Amino acid sequence: MQDIRRTSPDGDVPPHRNPVTHSDSLKPPSVSRVRFLSELTRIRTLESFQHRDFGVLWVAIFCMSITGWIINIVTGWLTFELTSSPLLTGLAIGMGAVPPVVIAPIAGVLIDSLDRKKVMVVAMASYAVFIAAFGLIVIFGVLQAWHIFAVSFLMGVSGSFLRPAEQAVLANIVPKKRLVNAFALVAFAGSITRLIAPAVTGFLIAFIGPGVSIMLACAFVLAGIKLTLLVRVPERESHQLRPKTVLSDLQEAGRYVKGSHIVLAMMVLTTAMLTFVSTINMGLMPVFASEVFDAGPQILGLLVAALGGGMTIGTIAIATVGDLRRRTRIVLITGAITALGVIAFSHSGTLLLAFPIIVLYGATMVMTWTVAGALIQSVVPDALRGRVSALSVMTVAFFPLGTFFVGGLAQFFGAPMAALISGSTILMVIIAIPFMFRGLWSYRAGDNLEADEEAADDNSLDTPDKLEPQPA
Repeated sequence: MQDIRRTSPDGDVPPHRNPVTHSDSLKPPSVSRVRFLSELTRIRTLESFQHRDFGVLWVAIFCMSITGWIINIVTGWLTFELTSSPLLTGLAIGMGAVPPVVIAPIAGVLIDSLDRKKVMVVAMASYAVFIAAFGLIVIFGVLQAWHIFAVSFLMGVSGSFLRPAEQAVLANIVPKKRLVNAFALVAFAGSITRLIAPAVTGFLIAFIGPGVSIMLACAFVLAGIKLTLLVRVPERESHQLRPKTVLSDLQEAGRYVKGSHIVLAMMVLTTAMLTFVSTINMGLMPVFASEVFDAGPQILGLLVAALGGGMTIGTIAIATVGDLRRRTRIVLITGAITALGVIAFSHSGTLLLAFPIIVLYGATMVMTWTVAGALIQSVVPDALRGRVSALSVMTVAFFPLGTFFVGGLAQFFGAPMAALISGSTILMVIIAIPFMFRGLWSYRAGDNLEADEEAADDNSLDTPDKLEPQPA
């Protein structure tokens, strides 16, 4: 199969066409904008912001991240208030991870075939509808537990399209050499909202009620839609959508992932992190706040905010360092520290110890996610980007399984024991990964990244083993 990508010296991003001359020459920016960006991007941490469309997309992602954390906090608190069950609380939050199992592969084919920005906008619009309905149910006082599960499931359907489309658009508007920085800045948007939004939401629940808080989240989605419409995505030759070949299109992406040890290893690691770490952060925090620390929604918000503080530190560190040569080694080391942090959190017992521990493992956790995500996107050919991103999103299917497992442990043995077992399990998985994928520990992206990209461009997509970067 012929590689249909349009490339430029900087990677996937072709020059924008001048709307007047229709030439491929770059439209010169204004003098004031050049001066501003020159001063701003001297700070390496912010270098991806010199791309105007990345900046607009970043603000849209920031708005959606605020929405996500408001909904997560409100959902967790309402479910625990209605059911008094740690298991059901975790399952309610994790229900949104069920739809990607079926929908994400089809979404990946559509993302490679249709306008990726339009896919994002439609998915965000559906988010707004579901959230508004949820808010009205709560405001009118008719909420039942099944409403929470239904809304979480429907939002998972929208997320099956939004998340892989977002990753594909990001990789199209930022050169490959800046992907680590761009992914770190996107993670920073999530971590800064995790730092602020949960704490604010906790107080909003206490003072204005959960219903109004949910409607506020809907307003942020509408702002995100408006901003996304302003993003200019470079033209590309889309993968032709043919219903009869959908299965073969998915098989093509599956063969690529199977043949790429780098991509497969990162997916295994992120799956383990979703199963055993995210369930603690999202599913059991209400239980820790209520039962372990004997506190209310304000402390729940502060616990999640502490995690956001650590993530903020971690994203700033990764964005500042920039392009990392030992990416796989960084992923494994930071993942191991995260596992040890979860184990320490399970033994904290007091808020005085819990807060610094959460900050520490929050920093290393986001480093793991960021570098792993950037590594996948820097290796995958653009013609397969939507489908591979969708397969990566499918790993969230393990999140509800994790919430069921970890929530069950918390139900019978308590939240601290559940956290201890989860942290120990993820540590064993991380130790095993270098033995499962030979050469992963010694891989140096900086030494042969350009060669890897050229190999990905020159080789057929039907031979994914040839696209795999060879470890130095």
